[in-house]
Amino acid sequence: MGTPGLVTALATRRLSDGTVTRLERGRRADAAARQDIARAAPTGLDVTAHPASYTVRPGLEPHRWPDHVAAALAEEGVLVSTADAFATGPHRPRALRPVPATPPPDELRDALHRPRGTIEAIPP
Repeated sequence: MGTPGLVTALATRRLSDGTVTRLERGRRADAAARQDIARAAPTGLDVTAHPASYTVRPGLEPHRWPDHVAAALAEEGVLVSTADAFATGPHRPRALRPVPATPPPDELRDALHRPRGTIEAIPP
């Protein structure tokens, strides 16, 4: 069963009239702005990220296990993934994977700062 003609026509039109390119540029600009906010947030964590990505990867100290930190944050209403779920090689990073695409930009700084106290409260 093939793609219906109407769907193919709509996709072709959006590709050829520049709609996809315009939307893509907007998303990349939004992601870059959010990365700037994420990098400036005083999280106290070493953050790794691509400058035009919607995800960041704050590293954790050796005594803090990502799954324990993610569970503690979930109890506080902060949902994050562990970075090991997205690892493509044998190395599993000791890091979290919050997605700063979710909160509105004016709330992002506070949302990224909020987990710090929970993470620091986890004993060695």
